[in-house]
Amino acid sequence: MFPHLRTPAIERLYLTCFVTTRLGYVSLLWHEVYYNYPDKSVAFLYTITLSLHVYWFVLYIQTQRRFAEKQRRQQLCTVLKTMAHALKEEFVISAVESAGISSADVFAFGGKVNVKKAHVRDGEQDPLLVDQSSTANRRKGDEDVLLPQPDSNISHRSHRQPQV
Repeated sequence: MFPHLRTPAIERLYLTCFVTTRLGYVSLLWHEVYYNYPDKSVAFLYTITLSLHVYWFVLYIQTQRRFAEKQRRQQLCTVLKTMAHALKEEFVISAVESAGISSADVFAFGGKVNVKKAHVRDGEQDPLLVDQSSTANRRKGDEDVLLPQPDSNISHRSHRQPQV
């Protein structure tokens, strides 16, 4: 019920209790009822009960495998994201060095690109080095600009008219 409280020790304890009480004890009861009780219909009820507990055990094992696979995927994603971030920083640093800019001018705050001036090459601005904050400031100052709103359900979009 509470996956955030699960630990490997608690999972092992649960599995031990499940196997001993639900599988072992019900198996022992089935054996005693089947061989020592005159009415075999009671043994049939224990057969159904034991089958149900075996089914739950199989589901538990499948769930644990999926959970372990999910954890491995999350760890892999974390490693890949860290590697991608490191490669991105290396790429930016090499691009900055090839442009002839010191890395102290670019990385002012904790690895974020902070270029103060746009560099001009042959009369054109380099799009990688353009200061993006000026565009954001122009949008903030302009009240007539309507930004698109995110819509999670694309197939059922309702087209709204801008309110004046």
